[in-house]
Amino acid sequence: VPLLFPFDLVVMLALAGSMGVAIWYWLGLASPAWTILAFIPLIYLAVDLAEDGLLAWMLQPDNAWPDAMIGVLKMLTAIKFVSFGGSVIATMAALALWLFRAPSGSMG
Repeated sequence: VPLLFPFDLVVMLALAGSMGVAIWYWLGLASPAWTILAFIPLIYLAVDLAEDGLLAWMLQPDNAWPDAMIGVLKMLTAIKFVSFGGSVIATMAALALWLFRAPSGSMG
């Protein structure tokens, strides 16, 4: 297992968890129907875990892996970046909506 995997796991859990909770809370105050967007960070988390697992498997000594795995790894990386970007955009939009809808003098 690569040395940085535990740190990457902590970062991905912190990012996905904090963005998911923020989206769920802020959009839930506006309309419970929008809380489904809180699943975007979960997509990021699942794909990043899959990518890390594949990388850990590929980096094992004496492990022969087919060339098709490079394509799978590239696809996972692309999905990870898109879902992370979507998570950031959804979190920022949820915060902006929450701030815009919050009554004057009350933030929650």
